[in-house]
Amino acid sequence: MTKVYLVEYGEYSDRGISSVHTNRDEANAIARNDGSQVLEYELDEPFDENARPYLRPGEYKYLVRMMHDGNRASVIEEFDKTYNEARCLWVNSQWINGRCWARSEGKAIKIINDRRSGWLAAGKPNGVKGDDGWSKWEL
Repeated sequence: MTKVYLVEYGEYSDRGISSVHTNRDEANAIARNDGSQVLEYELDEPFDENARPYLRPGEYKYLVRMMHDGNRASVIEEFDKTYNEARCLWVNSQWINGRCWARSEGKAIKIINDRRSGWLAAGKPNGVKGDDGWSKWEL
């Protein structure tokens, strides 16, 4: 495995990376010159087999929120890949939330809109209601 050396400057919220090196001596020289510190990392650490289900090249996980009629859709790319209830919708009196893997925000909206259509075709079943006013509807 290859090691890389990050030259990091600042503290707390003002912290940043000024450069990345494969040569530790070069990284140390730059850090000594400007009062930074050097952090060492393994590049391409061994792949964790538990993460394999989340290896989806070219796809991102999205949270899509839209009204029951499909209007006013908003999309957020999610970085918490561990939450994987990708085959359900969360519904309240006005909104539908759904998570999915997709190649773009537009595709994510289409996927959740298709699930919304299935929910409507099923007669808007209530699902399991939570304390927060949202109901979980399994596909």
